[in-house]
Amino acid sequence: MFALVSNHGLDQIDAQEAERGRLARELHDNVGHWVAMISIDAEPIKQGLSASEKLALHSVETHSPRRHGGHGVLLFAEFSR
Repeated sequence: MFALVSNHGLDQIDAQEAERGRLARELHDNVGHWVAMISIDAEPIKQGLSASEKLALHSVETHSPRRHGGHGVLLFAEFSR
């Protein structure tokens, strides 16, 4: 009987881990989708920037954690300070 209870507990843990993995992938995909959409929507704004603003934006984008394998999201509010 102990082995049956123990196997049931392990199955429950495996199911929880599978669900956590599924949720993590879904969240990652959703965040990626929104970042891409914001980037596309921001393109007209980028086109209206002065040369010095474009240079500053390029500098910020070049040093973004995303360029170095991270998943940081750069907020426009940070750039506009």
